[in-house]
Amino acid sequence: TEAEFANGHVHGATHQNSEVILDDTPGEGWARDYLAALQKDGKETLVVHCMYSQARGPAVANKLVHIAAEGPAPNLNIVLLNGGFHKFMNTVWSEDGTNTEGILQGVQKAKWRRTATHGFVEEDAVQALEQLGLEADKKAAT
Repeated sequence: TEAEFANGHVHGATHQNSEVILDDTPGEGWARDYLAALQKDGKETLVVHCMYSQARGPAVANKLVHIAAEGPAPNLNIVLLNGGFHKFMNTVWSEDGTNTEGILQGVQKAKWRRTATHGFVEEDAVQALEQLGLEADKKAAT
């Protein structure tokens, strides 16, 4: 989502809502243009992801693979980021942000909470659980 992207993203990433891509009429047109531009720019690989790469990301990647093969980018390798942005961020990000130069961009530290069992999770998600009266994972000791 736009909010997820605004809270931090892979350095140099381009954002497009999954709903736009998955909508048959405007989505296919956008995808054809985008894939053709990547091919023209000599890009070899497109990495697709959503927060966890469990629903939106796989659906988008699958659609882009089919559209690319139909003509605009037959040689473009389209892959899904295993574990999504959540896993990637938890692999590379430290709370002080010192190890993310050129890897992550725009990380809004206040939008993330480190949990003992799931690493960094969106603060909004943890707060929503707490508001429902569910015991949210306590902040891990640093």
